[in-house]
Amino acid sequence: MTRTLRRYGGPLALATVIFVTPASAQYGARYDNRSAYVSSLAPPMPDRTAHVRIEAPPDAKIWFGDALMASTGQVHDFKSPPLKPFVRYTYDVKVRWTENGREVTQSKRIPVAAGDYAAVKFPVPPPRSVVATASAKR
Repeated sequence: MTRTLRRYGGPLALATVIFVTPASAQYGARYDNRSAYVSSLAPPMPDRTAHVRIEAPPDAKIWFGDALMASTGQVHDFKSPPLKPFVRYTYDVKVRWTENGREVTQSKRIPVAAGDYAAVKFPVPPPRSVVATASAKR
């Protein structure tokens, strides 16, 4: 038999209650007390962090706000500190790398909330309207 337990300030827990009749009752003896074994299967705690994956050129330097990140390589995974549920946050990410001898800097604002997974790839292509306008002038 499965029962829903009352909430006591924590996550709602489900419990499976198993009533076991003593072996003596199986052979005709009277035994009115039943033993109860409760196994609690509480749901896992929700993820209160945000996960951000940045794909950038291998030599790129990445800033989250004003903090320069120490990771290297093309793929960078970051995990936020615990966030308040149902509240939206933003990370301002700036990426700087060298391309054809020139220093290129791009930035992006990434909206996140507790439990979110976000991914951004740099270089960010220019908006389509800018590309269409530039090719129309040629």
